[in-house]
Amino acid sequence: MINERMTEQIMSNRLIIGMDGGGTKTRVMVKERLEGEILFDQNFGMSNYNNIGVEGLRPVLREIYEALFSCFQELLQNAILVLGSAGVDRPKDVEIYLTALKESGFACQLEVVNDAEIALVGGNGDRKDALMIAGTGSIVVGIDSKGKIVRSGGWGGLISDECKSMTR
Repeated sequence: MINERMTEQIMSNRLIIGMDGGGTKTRVMVKERLEGEILFDQNFGMSNYNNIGVEGLRPVLREIYEALFSCFQELLQNAILVLGSAGVDRPKDVEIYLTALKESGFACQLEVVNDAEIALVGGNGDRKDALMIAGTGSIVVGIDSKGKIVRSGGWGGLISDECKSMTR
């Protein structure tokens, strides 16, 4: 979960790497700071491990690391990387992505969240309010003033989006 400490660090002049990992592609964007210009914006292969397996995830993340390293060299070590991906629902999911990122070369500060959370922050610029996504799947996520996340849906077609909810 993106917290206040991370938000403060993002405001400094560190590289900020945003990854939107999906079932069809992974978009990677880099900025020098939150309000800074875009330094890197490129699409890579799919990175949802629920679709490609953990073994399929590692080569994609390694390709991303190599592309970023060729552009930013040692600046990557002090970067902040936030990866949002569909299907990040349990601590096990977060650990799978964190391990794969580290094995791919990333040694910077890492954060892994559900893609609905990055959509919420990207849509309104802050960790507040609510967002509903209705597309191939559906999810509603909200964050209150104390940082509590409430969510409904987003569990995929096998479990059925309309009948499950989670609060953390």
